Amino acid sequence: TERESPPVGLAGVLSRIESGRAAPAVPERPRMSPVTARLVAVEGALEPVLESLAGQGVGVWAWKGIDYARSLYPDPSMRSMSDADLFVRPRDMRSTAGAFLRSGWTMMNPGAPLLTSMVVGAVTLRRGSLDADLHCHPLYFPWALPGRLPPDLFESPRRCGRLLLGFRWAHATLLHLLHMSSHRRRRPEWWLDLALLCGRMTPSDWLSLSYWGAASGLGGSLAVILEDCMASTGRGAPGRALEALRRGPSREGMAALAARGRGLPTVSAALAGTGWRRTSFCAAMIYRLAAGRPAAVPVAVR
Repeated sequence: TERESPPVGLAGVLSRIESGRAAPAVPERPRMSPVTARLVAVEGALEPVLESLAGQGVGVWAWKGIDYARSLYPDPSMRSMSDADLFVRPRDMRSTAGAFLRSGWTMMNPGAPLLTSMVVGAVTLRRGSLDADLHCHPLYFPWALPGRLPPDLFESPRRCGRLLLGFRWAHATLLHLLHMSSHRRRRPEWWLDLALLCGRMTPSDWLSLSYWGAASGLGGSLAVILEDCMASTGRGAPGRALEALRRGPSREGMAALAARGRGLPTVSAALAGTGWRRTSFCAAMIYRLAAGRPAAVPVAVR
């Protein structure tokens, strides 16, 4: 895919964040900022669901903005977010979605069949003006990852508030890099997130990330992102980690296709699928086209 450089001025913004001052785009206010107010509203809406899941022994991981606002930034108002990204083990997707539905949330497209069959790795749940994206894989199309994720991804979690977990820093940084690699256009806050994540990494964390980043089959792309982060913010990976990422097997063709957008991920998902997964995916897409369905419509889980 076409390489997009980070925006200019990120180093100055990062310095302001780390000194405890709000970024220029988020002026300090004596009262709760709209950004913090939205975070509090999202956390309040999630609490009944998370309490129900905790009672069932189901762990839920905070991911991206809802994690970083509490864990990386000195003040939550410095990290805006449009929705809450949550991560669960693949085996817990159905029970987690069910807990949301029982609490008054609505599941949007693509719905349960494509989700539980791992044709897609995420679904959006909505309640009023609040959205929660439920993930079981860092990429929307799991097949676009040519290699492997760490088998201990969900082990030794951090605490992220009372009811949410957080990935340990090596895995949080790896998942963030994989997320960035799947998008042609990368938001400025993603680069700041990555710089702050790099600041939490230890030598052993970099060893873990370089090994599993190479095992993902996307090591070359991840190394480029880390180099660009270093150039724009002064934060990045040590040279040995970059070398290890590049030494891994490069199998980035399908991932590059998925990142191009404009319908190509959907077409390539149909081509890459096999057996009943390809049949169910193609049938769902044909139905949506015939019915003139929008990009997100409510569906039910039985």
